Amino acid sequence: MVKKNRLLDRKKVDYTVETKNAVSIMTQNELRSIKSNFNYSSLEISEFDKENLICLEKDIVFQGKILGEVAYKIGKNLENARNILKKYSKPNDESETFVKWYQSLGLNKDQVYLFKGRFNLCLNNPNYKENILSLSDRAIKEVIVKDIPEVVIEKVLVGELTTGKEIKKARDDFKISSMLEKEKEEILEIISSDDNFYKIEENEKEINIKILEIEEKTLELKKLKKELLNLKKELKKLKI
Repeated sequence: MVKKNRLLDRKKVDYTVETKNAVSIMTQNELRSIKSNFNYSSLEISEFDKENLICLEKDIVFQGKILGEVAYKIGKNLENARNILKKYSKPNDESETFVKWYQSLGLNKDQVYLFKGRFNLCLNNPNYKENILSLSDRAIKEVIVKDIPEVVIEKVLVGELTTGKEIKKARDDFKISSMLEKEKEEILEIISSDDNFYKIEENEKEINIKILEIEEKTLELKKLKKELLNLKKELKKLKI
């Protein structure tokens, strides 16, 4: 009996070692597959320090993916918890019960919003789960807003946009281009609605006014964006 237990213990040890080795190999393969996006050639840096920085960069990205997986699981658990609590809550108290439940765990509204947002994004786009898990909380926050265009989401999923700043800029640019496209359609409508093509010159003044309006709106948007950025900088200084 003692001999049998020793054999079982040995098998357990062997299995644990094999598992650890397999995980180690998977981890190394994962790290090797991570590509650096930083231009190290722009720095006067030794090869030794460069290699160290690349290793640190890869490890941060790898750990970020692990955090993304954890965030995804928390989001999944929150979604499941909400569905269970629905069964025991009155329609008017459904949201309030869920809020009390997650607050008892020390979570706040913003955290739950991000956890559930990442989970639902993965749920709706399973083929791009790995890319979604690698996104930062700031990036997730920008991509799950209600008014985000589908074309921007697609760029995020394929890895073309990876940071919150890039996603926000793409969203803002899309809004401006959509607005300009609408104005363009109005101009074309003015032209096409004229029964006599040779009378277009009569509408030239109206068209020029439209063009000026577009330019003014574009400048206003850029000015507003600049003011908001300056305001954010001032707020950051106050926090410090």
